[in-house]
Amino acid sequence: MTYIDESEIRLNVSTGWQSLEILSEVGVAYTFRGFTPALIVSRSGARHVMLIGAKSLSEPLNLILKSRGHLTGVEIRCRKTSTEKTSVYEVETIN
Repeated sequence: MTYIDESEIRLNVSTGWQSLEILSEVGVAYTFRGFTPALIVSRSGARHVMLIGAKSLSEPLNLILKSRGHLTGVEIRCRKTSTEKTSVYEVETIN
């Protein structure tokens, strides 16, 4: 497992679709709650840490991983279904 530097800017996912390129395989980032699964992603050319512990986010990413054998280089778009903190994520592949 790779340690992902939490000092990079954390990606905040909102209700609008965001197009992302995944730049790493799953690693861990240390947060105030302890270690959590994370990816490095690119949005509009800027690198971000994307925390992926939410089930509605990790399940579609796991399906992509199982079908392709990797996540690096995969382009996705994602959003939250509402502004509530506990709302679920939607994830779709672009490429």
